[in-house]
Amino acid sequence: MKIYTKSGDNQTTSIGNKRVSKDHIIVEVNGTVDELTSNLMVCFHLIDDEKVKDIIKNICVNLTHLSFEIITKKEYITNEHVGTLEKLIDKYDEKLPKLTNFILPGSNLASAHLHVSRTVCRRLERKIVALGKEYRVSQSIYQYLNRLSDLLFVLARFIGKEDILIKLVLNNLNS
Repeated sequence: MKIYTKSGDNQTTSIGNKRVSKDHIIVEVNGTVDELTSNLMVCFHLIDDEKVKDIIKNICVNLTHLSFEIITKKEYITNEHVGTLEKLIDKYDEKLPKLTNFILPGSNLASAHLHVSRTVCRRLERKIVALGKEYRVSQSIYQYLNRLSDLLFVLARFIGKEDILIKLVLNNLNS
């Protein structure tokens, strides 16, 4: 089987069992899920902490399920998924110094890529809001993405220890 089908040459693509324009919001959402998953897999390969790597793998699986839910309208992302993210946020945030300033993202390469993933997640969240104006989107998806961007922020701090970096930057600005 060839990788190319030529069926998209007319600027349409298949979503579920129908064809839509390649700039349709559902295509934008699924493309952004793919982008976020790809970015997270870069993080996976840059991080040494096995527990954080397991978290990233689970997030990527959940993002695939989120994409399926958008297409099929079958529920995959639940309140349980949201609760898991909240527990992880609390667990890793407890290990960090209290946040008292804005931070400069990315004190090392892994942290920088986690921050890129966080910003892609925020964009995905905005696209999901736009999609929700045309399609039914479960409340769990909105909550999941909101918590996911928070978790990515906390993990980026955990991996990179940005608090130290920003103090240096702020000291340079004040001199």
